[in-house]
Amino acid sequence: MQEVTSKRGITTLKPLAIVRYNESMSGVDLQDQMISYYPCERKTLRWYLKIFIHTMMMSLVNSRLLYNKFSGKPKLSLYDFREKIIEIFLPENPLIPESSSGNRSQQSHKLTKIFKTTERIIKTGPERKVQAVARKDCRNCYKNKKRVQTTMECKDCPDSPPMCMDCFFMLHTCTKN
Repeated sequence: MQEVTSKRGITTLKPLAIVRYNESMSGVDLQDQMISYYPCERKTLRWYLKIFIHTMMMSLVNSRLLYNKFSGKPKLSLYDFREKIIEIFLPENPLIPESSSGNRSQQSHKLTKIFKTTERIIKTGPERKVQAVARKDCRNCYKNKKRVQTTMECKDCPDSPPMCMDCFFMLHTCTKN
């Protein structure tokens, strides 16, 4: 048995095997925890695809850690980092036809993340305040008496209406084939 002091200053006795495990596995446990926030594996995938996707997710978490440590830019959450990586690998606007005729201002419409945050108090454990991204009801779904919350809005439309992906593509004909 070995005495261990917690972050709060409480001293307890723990078996030596558990102390050594906690010393060497903290990074792996944290990585597994971060991967579990946004699961990508599905039951229908083949085992080798599950291994590939899990390996990709591990490398994504590791690359986010390196980005936040060495880039000198503001730190990104895992969600925002994944979103930026996806934006880099996706084509610019594959559904917009490249034609000289047509309304150019309508072609510039795109969904952007709502940057407004609200302060929430988390009551589990020690009470603390966190900044949460504001979620708004999709304007078109709300008109149809359907409640869909989204974190996206179209900045180029009047009043920057919040929209879900389905309503955005339905209402903006410039993004359809």
